[in-house]
Amino acid sequence: MLCSLIRLRRYASHSLLPLRLFSPINRFSSVAAAMVAHAKDDAYLNAVIPKRIQLFETILAEQRTQRLSLSSDPIKVTLPNGNVKEAKKWLTTPLDIACEISKNLAANALIARVNGVLWDMTRPLEEDCQLQIFKFEDDEGRDTFWHSSAHILGESLETEYGCKLCIGPCTTRGEGFYYDAFYGDLSLNDDHFKQIEAKLPLRLADFGVLHRNEASGALSGLTRVRRFQQDDAHIFCRESQIKDEVRNALNFINYVNDIFGFTYELKLSTRPEKYLGDFATWEKAESALKEALDDFGKPWQLNEGDGAFYGPKIDISVSDALSRKFQCATLQLDFQLPDRFKLEYSAEDEAKIERPVMIHRAILGSVERMFAILLEHYKGKWPFWLSPRQAIVCPVSEKSQSYALQVRDQIHQAGYHVDADTTDRKIQKKVREAQLAQYNYILVVGEEEANTGQVSVRVRDKADHNVMSIENLLKHFRDEIAAFH
Repeated sequence: MLCSLIRLRRYASHSLLPLRLFSPINRFSSVAAAMVAHAKDDAYLNAVIPKRIQLFETILAEQRTQRLSLSSDPIKVTLPNGNVKEAKKWLTTPLDIACEISKNLAANALIARVNGVLWDMTRPLEEDCQLQIFKFEDDEGRDTFWHSSAHILGESLETEYGCKLCIGPCTTRGEGFYYDAFYGDLSLNDDHFKQIEAKLPLRLADFGVLHRNEASGALSGLTRVRRFQQDDAHIFCRESQIKDEVRNALNFINYVNDIFGFTYELKLSTRPEKYLGDFATWEKAESALKEALDDFGKPWQLNEGDGAFYGPKIDISVSDALSRKFQCATLQLDFQLPDRFKLEYSAEDEAKIERPVMIHRAILGSVERMFAILLEHYKGKWPFWLSPRQAIVCPVSEKSQSYALQVRDQIHQAGYHVDADTTDRKIQKKVREAQLAQYNYILVVGEEEANTGQVSVRVRDKADHNVMSIENLLKHFRDEIAAFH
């Protein structure tokens, strides 16, 4: 019954490339949003899930115990190229053999075939055998991947949304993976499916690790390194959405730079001498960026011929407290990769298939470079919300030391970076050392504060102080974080 069954399916025929932006895998988040309001059957979940896990662990333990009593005699493993590997019965697994062959094969192996039978990569070999190892590129590897993915999908439907699994996973090659799930009286109609369809823009972001083989002479502290992280994002959108998406990204960049206290300059870098694609596409891309910059309302400069080979870009140069300029954020428009990877989406007229545009944007750029810039910009005096030394508790004497540690623990449990100076130095020396160490808040506690449950609060660069309760202090900290102070 359609009214009581939900089927989530991913079609393997699309494989990984090209990415079909209207593929049903992208419907999942919308389906989840639609289902989350439906109540879970917690009694069912609490009874079924632990029982299933316990059954699995019991069988696994029995198998391992049984194998310990079996002899590990030498066996020979013959590979497809005729090479023979030495192994031990009941100990050596296909994964062990893959590791001997190459790290790449071991990292990408999904399933093996032993004497014609599909074999899990971690299941020990039992006799002399012929061994084949399959990766995702092979039908057997892909079947295994989709099959396992279906079980993950099924468990997610159970634990996150309270569905009761029915039929799945798919066992027909090329049909992808799915699970039918019973979901009470929830019903679906054509309007639901329109809501479920993935809509552009599709925004994907990550802090991935990148590598660049810089010449040794070009390396410089944190500002120029060979391994770094970047806050990359790729936005897939329609041509008609370019201006809005670029403007949104520029507003994001402006918001971040305002918080850090940076001023910045905008430059539009246009088509270089060597470029991919046709002239008309480049003209269209450059016009879209010009319109977005004009709408943004801040001054910008034209940087002729300095665009990337695949598309024009907007470079953002920030200026620190010493008026030094650094190129950090970037916005790049790319018509080429969506075309090369044959990305497609379904327009309002479902019979019409169109090509999306990709916007690549980074707000911080290299996190390492940004960290170096901020170090110089703040001159070591980090704002409270970023500081690695937000507070230190300084007891006046040994009598108030236990209360100081109690205060430290309370602040730490609230989620802040806090230390305690329990040395036997005079309080004036402790405060001075804390100021030199650039702690944002120096909390002095004596017998009076211990008796009243308060702290004497000193700010890093101010001589005056005031007394506050722990509750009010934590509220003040929360307000400072919320305001990015």
